[in-house]
Amino acid sequence: MKMRIVVVINFSRSGGTLLTRILGMLPDIVIASEINPLLGATPENQAAAPALALKRQMEAWYGISLFGENFVDVVRNLADRCNDSGKQLIIRDWTHLDFRKGKHNGWRPTYRFRIIEELNNLAELVPFAFVRDAIDVYLSSGGDLKDFASDYLAYTRELVKLGAPIVKYEDLVSQPDKTVKRICDICDLRYSEDYKNFSTNRKCTGDIQLGRTSRGGRQQSICLLPRKWVSKQRRAQINACRDLVQANRLLGYPLTYSNGNTETFCQMVLRRIRNKVETLKRQIYKE
Repeated sequence: MKMRIVVVINFSRSGGTLLTRILGMLPDIVIASEINPLLGATPENQAAAPALALKRQMEAWYGISLFGENFVDVVRNLADRCNDSGKQLIIRDWTHLDFRKGKHNGWRPTYRFRIIEELNNLAELVPFAFVRDAIDVYLSSGGDLKDFASDYLAYTRELVKLGAPIVKYEDLVSQPDKTVKRICDICDLRYSEDYKNFSTNRKCTGDIQLGRTSRGGRQQSICLLPRKWVSKQRRAQINACRDLVQANRLLGYPLTYSNGNTETFCQMVLRRIRNKVETLKRQIYKE
């Protein structure tokens, strides 16, 4: 009988760090964070070969020493160890590497879910996607709007093809009990209200590492963050971006910038000042 692995499909800046911290508080869970067949994140949030990153995460977070030279062999070893000890293995994919142009993939993403392809013959996979409104993902990511939207639309189209259950970040932060229970039902996990202590869980990569100044990284409670303020001209560009609109349409999101929960200009200014102060503090401490 094949082993069973839960795979979380999650684009960057979509609330994946929050979800990882929440799932890691559930009973009998071993969770790997931002692991992809191309690269993985070490506990220090550095990119490394996936086999090495997975080994280092498990040693640092769970005291598990793994064997194997390549990605699939290390996952097989970990899944065997989890199966023998009655634990459920969850892997949060570093989906960004498959769909967003960047130096780590040579600026040529595959636009496929490689983790599904690599592990499909190894184990019984239970995938689900954790998504966020494309406008908020873009505002958090930055960069060229058209380039981002093209990549993100490719991602949403592949999600539709995959046919895996989709869980929305907005549902998690507005109805956490209901949404965590739904995830447990999808993945056959044991529900526990211990997830509410997620802020104590440091077994993950992302915003909580390296003193990041993102709003999500500072969260101590589960709540909906207001949409970032942008100028009227930028709002018009967002609303007119066909790929971004289509991506949101495919995932069942509103199609325009206005969503009734946007930060004010003053809140934006204060947020940027706070980020600059925190960045300055980190630079001083390094010196």
